[in-house]
Amino acid sequence: MNTTQTTAASQKPTLNGVRLKARKRVNKANAKFDPEAFREQVVTIIEDTDASKDKFEQVLNNLDVAGNTLDYRRYGETLFEILIAGGIVAPGGIIEAEDDVELTFNVFTVPEGTIDNVKPYVDVFNRLIRRYKYLLPRLESTIRNLLQNVNKWPAADVNKLATLVGLLVSTQLVPLSVLTALLNEHLVKEGMSLVCLTLILRVCLTEQGIDQLSRHLKKNKLETKLLEFFPPNKQDEESFARHFEIEDLKPIVKFRVANRQNALMDELVSTAKEMIQEEKPAEEVAGHLNRMIKENHWAETDVIGLIWDAVMGAVDWSTRPEILEAQTLRQVKDWSMVLAAFCTQPKTEVALLCHVQIYCYENAKLMKLFTRIVQILYDEEVLSDNAILFWYAKGAKPQGKAIFIKQMAPFADFLENASSEDEDDDEA
Repeated sequence: MNTTQTTAASQKPTLNGVRLKARKRVNKANAKFDPEAFREQVVTIIEDTDASKDKFEQVLNNLDVAGNTLDYRRYGETLFEILIAGGIVAPGGIIEAEDDVELTFNVFTVPEGTIDNVKPYVDVFNRLIRRYKYLLPRLESTIRNLLQNVNKWPAADVNKLATLVGLLVSTQLVPLSVLTALLNEHLVKEGMSLVCLTLILRVCLTEQGIDQLSRHLKKNKLETKLLEFFPPNKQDEESFARHFEIEDLKPIVKFRVANRQNALMDELVSTAKEMIQEEKPAEEVAGHLNRMIKENHWAETDVIGLIWDAVMGAVDWSTRPEILEAQTLRQVKDWSMVLAAFCTQPKTEVALLCHVQIYCYENAKLMKLFTRIVQILYDEEVLSDNAILFWYAKGAKPQGKAIFIKQMAPFADFLENASSEDEDDDEA
């Protein structure tokens, strides 16, 4: 092949006089980031309403239509800053509004930060996000940013923002984890974190009650962090209780107490489990648990099920049925003394029986062992015949009741006959 042919082959065809058009997405990506221009467009859209008609419906419809032309993906945070604070929130919490136009439609312009005043804005956000789902994370990001600036704004605006956040959490538009934005050192030190936390929790309680709020706190791993919102010199249980009682938020105090009790009970289980795995003497295990129980003023019925769980949770269970069966019966027998130490009342014995019933029901491979487990507990003097017969007659739980009652019938008959013989001997 000669040089001329090589050159000709390497040349690529060209389209003279044709302009190559960049893809729309490429143009958007290369476009200059201009939130001020976006703000101007949004303000015009929001203010273009008829005073004789419902303002919120008009704004929602205008924003819905504008989403086809405005870049909500790129300026989502800016959009929500405008709708909440009335302008772009610059560093330092400065709200940069449109120079020539006073925006009357935003959360900070409501007369007072009441739930009724703020709810219509939440409805607008909710319906707009249903239309443009990608706005949801932008809303969360905006809320986090706004919460970091609460020390820069008047108390009235902080109250309005807190009410908004409480309503957004209650409608599940933002997670309660946005509150971690308040854990900046300066906000905590100034007391602003606690102020906002209190306002937000009040709205959540009003809207959903303590049960749902408890679920939000646990889901977002905030149940153990509530004290961190208090100023450093007030991060103690007494200050916590006093603050929320003064604020008439006693359900928060009760939740805190219950949560601490649950944590301590978890510690009881883990401690017992660890000692059993280390094969500490039963007397030592029982003594250590007894001290924990006395320190926390727990009743036997509060802990007997937990101690059973610790005993059974300390075993590396086999998957082979015959080995599993032997392991179960041996574990119950070996550690029956620990159970007996906290089964000194008939009520506790019945509570243990019910707990064992549910345990066997939830672990299907152990269902057939229920009677044998009860027999061991009876032989080791953990359970009395009266407690077993009471459970058999009317104390059993619904879970697997028919199966377990049928399984226990021969043993119950034996106990009844033995009891009758003892009575006859006493009479003789």
